[in-house]
Amino acid sequence: LALFTTTAAPVEIEKFQAPLQKLAQRFSTHSGIVAVNNFVKQQVIAKQQPQPQTTPQGKIAIGSMAPDITMNDVNDKPFSLSQLKGKYVLVDFWAEWCGPCRAIGPVIEELSKEYDGKVKVGKVNVDENPQISMNYGITSIPAILFIKNGQVVDKLVGAQPKGNFVKKIEQHM
Repeated sequence: LALFTTTAAPVEIEKFQAPLQKLAQRFSTHSGIVAVNNFVKQQVIAKQQPQPQTTPQGKIAIGSMAPDITMNDVNDKPFSLSQLKGKYVLVDFWAEWCGPCRAIGPVIEELSKEYDGKVKVGKVNVDENPQISMNYGITSIPAILFIKNGQVVDKLVGAQPKGNFVKKIEQHM
């Protein structure tokens, strides 16, 4: 067990699965061998499960599935990402006190009108929704995520000219 938990280099845990199963069968009353065997089984199963892609800092990576959230659109009507499977969504993470957020607010509203029916625009106030911000790894605002078919396809951070938003929207439509 110490081998798996203290090794700095990645261990191909599957190599240990068959020998440990034999040991566990032979010494079924030895709690240490049984525990190690169970640990290896769990690790092999975990490696086979699809894992969401994250960056080293724990942020949601481009290409990973977006966790479901409920947010307001630019008209303050709530909706959730799960309601929009197969749609293109732009999510603006912002705060009242953030000058750059207030500066791009009108641009986000313009984009909502220009792409009405093609892109759903949502806004998440990071002060009112800190858990959502943490789930998405938002550390700087304004942060705009582009989500298509439930997957984060792009991200812009900081105040940007409208052309940058249009370019990203068109790129992923």
